[in-house]
Amino acid sequence: MFAILLLAAGCAMSDGAFDSGDFENDAGGLPEGTLRVDVYPSDDGSGALAQSFLLAPDAYGEGISITHDLDATVSVTGSLTADSYQGWSASASSATGALAAVVRAERPGLVQSGAAATDEVGAFVLPLPGQQPYDLAIVPADATVAPLLLFSSTDVGTGLDLSQELGAGAPIYGRVTDAEGNRIANAPLRLRYADSAVYSATFYADDSGWFVARAEPGYGYVIETVAAEASRGVFVPAVATEFIVEDAAGAQVDIDVGQLQSFRYDARIVDGSGEVVSGATIRAQSRGLDGSAGSYMVETTNLDTGYVYLDLLAGTYQIEVWPAYADQRLAPFSEVVSIDRDTDVGDIALGGSTALAGSVQTAGGENVASATITATQRVGGKYTFSTTANERGEYTLEVPAATYDIVINAPAAEAGALASQYVDGRDGGELRHNVTLASGTPVLGAVRLGDAALGLSLVEIVDPNTGALLARTLTDLDGNYSVRVALPERHDDEEADTAGAEDTGADTGG
Repeated sequence: MFAILLLAAGCAMSDGAFDSGDFENDAGGLPEGTLRVDVYPSDDGSGALAQSFLLAPDAYGEGISITHDLDATVSVTGSLTADSYQGWSASASSATGALAAVVRAERPGLVQSGAAATDEVGAFVLPLPGQQPYDLAIVPADATVAPLLLFSSTDVGTGLDLSQELGAGAPIYGRVTDAEGNRIANAPLRLRYADSAVYSATFYADDSGWFVARAEPGYGYVIETVAAEASRGVFVPAVATEFIVEDAAGAQVDIDVGQLQSFRYDARIVDGSGEVVSGATIRAQSRGLDGSAGSYMVETTNLDTGYVYLDLLAGTYQIEVWPAYADQRLAPFSEVVSIDRDTDVGDIALGGSTALAGSVQTAGGENVASATITATQRVGGKYTFSTTANERGEYTLEVPAATYDIVINAPAAEAGALASQYVDGRDGGELRHNVTLASGTPVLGAVRLGDAALGLSLVEIVDPNTGALLARTLTDLDGNYSVRVALPERHDDEEADTAGAEDTGADTGG
């Protein structure tokens, strides 16, 4: 078996020691060859929650053996209150009352996460895997009443009381205008810290284009308009503006959303025979807007008559159309269009189907019976289609004529590693797609919660740098699993000497 560095709390080599090493998840990504193991415990009454474990490569060898010791569930609890206020002044606060809010917890890049809403008295209970640091956020339901709060790398230990009394914060105010200085009424906006992906609740400008929200002084923020129809037929792109709130006086942030000339895009959705298709979803995503640094996306369903009418800002768009799930044999549609005038494209015909057929074999050329073949559309609704190979390793799968990510999983680890491949089936007809599984590296694992084995738990092994699924399996009744993994490529020839590696027990936090 080959040595591997285990870099999340609760991991231990089942047959050897390890060194925690120097392993940081910085902006440059994780080291090449890193694996992430996501464990989703079965609903067996244990109460264990989904957890991730990062494995950093030391040297590639013959295999991996690892025990995943899950952390017991603990609770982040609290009671949240906030000052109400009148006007924009930071000092214009009055009575304190229960805060309607959502409390969020996340370990970036891992599956450990959760959210809980406060009740009528501002109390909440948020269960999480314990003994780990989390990024915690308090997101008020009304961004104009109380500020968004973030708590980075907070260790929840065996439980945490997050009771807070939020002040009125500092006012952020300004107006939303277009390139000509016209004020945009009822434009939707949201706020976030400059170094965070957690957003405030959506709030709105008034009829004169003015808005106000609350923020904690001393931090950098980003305020964004939300791509939507603001009011009276005015369509607003998503535009982000960065600023700093220096002190309790707050900040004035005026937002220029650029040129707002819009045009009508009309189409009728039909099948290959020209029959009307209703209930289809149409998405228009901007690739670039004329006269604005923002973006615009609209998504809707068409009418019973098959028609769809979109109002789009001038620019270039990716148009995607896909049928309702009941019509999943109809192929999705995708094209890039330039919108600079009212456009009626006529009928958009959703294509027919493609018959995928092929065989699954091991690296040694043996047939793999009962292998599962899953095809996921790359465009539109991204519907998934699955089948199972017969005793000769052969399969057939009828899917809409589209592009797919194909994943093939062997029923036994000895057959080889999961294969993930791209298939272009847009031409329809029959497409032959034979698959040879990679021999892969064997991974033997065990999932435990204290002294208890967690049987029938879902285990997924992922390349965290690309998001590619490398393996998927279930633990047996004793909590053990065996799978083969095609390890992510490394672009160096270094091989570390792992002799005498020491178990430091360190937790890098993922």
